[in-house]
Amino acid sequence: MICNHSVTQGCFLSAEPLSISLNIEIHAHPEDVWAIVGSAEGMTRWLGMTGFQPNSGAEWEMYVTTDYGEFHFYGEVVKVEPPSEIAFTWIEHEKGKEPWPTSTLVSLQLTATKDGTRVTLLHSGFEALPEKLASTEWQGHKQGWESRKVLQVLKRLIEEGE
Repeated sequence: MICNHSVTQGCFLSAEPLSISLNIEIHAHPEDVWAIVGSAEGMTRWLGMTGFQPNSGAEWEMYVTTDYGEFHFYGEVVKVEPPSEIAFTWIEHEKGKEPWPTSTLVSLQLTATKDGTRVTLLHSGFEALPEKLASTEWQGHKQGWESRKVLQVLKRLIEEGE
């Protein structure tokens, strides 16, 4: 399934494995985008992460309250390649439920373009979750990443300094 929201933003679901891919064009150099996605202060401003450090092995967490419940997300930074990619594991613990038994992976890839930087957010590994969770969590996270407009927020932070 492919769903394009505009020319500069879209999402893609591959049949195997279960993954979510969102992208956006930001009118800034990759180093300027990296200043947000590759820093503790930037990730706190952008996603509300605490404890985040752009070092492999660094642990992070964040709390999110939605219409669907209260969630604690946490993980560990596993890849840091300035200014082109950062990746971290992702585990969900919804209030009143058990945390996921295994992690998924979120990767932020920055690619220089003639107009700035293409940012691709890839959230993969849902198929590693127990079968009863995999599809539901994939759908929930797809909706979450899109409804929170995370890439549009990143674009505003960088282009408008919000």
